[in-house]
Amino acid sequence: FPSHDTTFFEAIEKIMEHSQLPLAIGGGIRSIDDIRRYRKFGADRYVINQTEAECDAFVTEAIKEFGKSSIISSINHWGDFTYSNGIISTKVLQQRVSEISANRGSELLLNSVERDGTLLGFDKAIAKKIANSHDMPLIISGGVGRWSHVLDTLQIENVEAVCTSNIYHLTTKTISTWRSEVKAKGGNVRSV
Repeated sequence: FPSHDTTFFEAIEKIMEHSQLPLAIGGGIRSIDDIRRYRKFGADRYVINQTEAECDAFVTEAIKEFGKSSIISSINHWGDFTYSNGIISTKVLQQRVSEISANRGSELLLNSVERDGTLLGFDKAIAKKIANSHDMPLIISGGVGRWSHVLDTLQIENVEAVCTSNIYHLTTKTISTWRSEVKAKGGNVRSV
């Protein structure tokens, strides 16, 4: 969250007053104080965008202070290239993943900006490419539209999780419907 925007912080704080669920939070986390602020009310994982190299020193500092298991690194991409501030970079995604492989959180969240909100499915080709060349747990985001997208993507080696937010906004499916469907098809879904 941007440090000057208290509305988002207040909303998350209210949610956590009534929830015991684990919470990973990201978006605008730029300082140790931002993490401390979320930590006060129960957030236990922090997503830090590492699309740009200037974030690497901050990730090192956050890992030192809170432990590697508390940090999830994130890279935005458009196909094979990184994507930052509305611009498709000339930096190849695979190159950026290699650069951060020694200095990253416990997982890497790959966010396909190109597919986000399309309901066309995750970018499985990119997920496979990164999974085959780097031994790190991956979280795949951007594009889910059907439950088969979730199940198919979770079959890729090193893919440990997927993000599914838009499917709830753009379809009539609910989280409990999703959980039931994924479990019925043999998917590994954490009990809540």
